[in-house]
Amino acid sequence: MIRRILAFIAAVAAAYTASVLLSAQVALQEVASYGMSASPAMRIETSLRDLAGMLGMYLPLVTVSFAIAVPVSASVLKFVPLPRWVGYVIGGAVGLWALHMIMFAVFGMHALPSTRFPLGMASQVIAGALAGYVFHRLSAPRTVQGRVD
Repeated sequence: MIRRILAFIAAVAAAYTASVLLSAQVALQEVASYGMSASPAMRIETSLRDLAGMLGMYLPLVTVSFAIAVPVSASVLKFVPLPRWVGYVIGGAVGLWALHMIMFAVFGMHALPSTRFPLGMASQVIAGALAGYVFHRLSAPRTVQGRVD
């Protein structure tokens, strides 16, 4: 049980970090496409500011998203013959995608500006998939001499 809780915390941290970092880079790439510069220093500074600045608003939303995605994935895996890692990768990807779609439906705007663009939304799906994989790896039953605990 402790391993699953720690895996959940690590997955949320991975989802939040990857989501914010990828979002910042996509947004800066869009700025650069308009002819403005986006130096490496600016990219790092923006990323760090976004990581700190979005903690209070976005991290709780990511946490709720994964609090739904993880048990839904576990339930689906009981009935659908998929490898465990595939179920959690798909669950994490769908979880973050759904979060952004729901926020847009509720607020009428994109909470992360980068999600207005296909690459930005794809980056969020990738962040969710990565987090799903983190959860799978850290929560997987351990094997000892061919036995599964």
